[in-house]
Amino acid sequence: MKPPSRKQLDYLADLGYSGAAPTSSRQASAAIDVMLKSRDVRAAERAVLKQQKAEQKRERAARKDQLAAIRQEIWFMVRENRAYGGDGLFAGFLFVEIDDKRPSETDAPYVGAFVPLAVAQQHPEILLRETIDYEDVLTEDKLPVGTRVVVAPGQLQPLRSRAGCLGLVLVTLCGIASFAA
Repeated sequence: MKPPSRKQLDYLADLGYSGAAPTSSRQASAAIDVMLKSRDVRAAERAVLKQQKAEQKRERAARKDQLAAIRQEIWFMVRENRAYGGDGLFAGFLFVEIDDKRPSETDAPYVGAFVPLAVAQQHPEILLRETIDYEDVLTEDKLPVGTRVVVAPGQLQPLRSRAGCLGLVLVTLCGIASFAA
């Protein structure tokens, strides 16, 4: 969502608009259209609020679609683990930075953190991050000592196991009680 430009906000002020401040370019445009037609501040403010609701609805729909895709990916990994047999193939996910994008304050603690597949199954919304991405981690991969493990939304613990992801997966399946090997 693009914020309103300084030019839009100045033009609204010149038109006499004194209602709720638009937070997007589309909201500012809606208010400008109404102010040009009627000079009615209340009608322009209603247009801003209507546009805000429409944007929120689009954001919720996009988030729902993203979450559905993540659930599908998790289900695929679980199904493949069952078909692979034994120890399985997929251990979970590792959060990584996106090239040329700085992690937000809320996403920064997750950079480099591991999300076990069992945790992702219970809380797929953990993988919905705005400014970081994630990569698949296989059971044969080894994570460095000190890697943080996401055990629930907003809860991270240090990984102290040297057993690699397979050891972590077994601990995770046993209830995420201890990460000591």
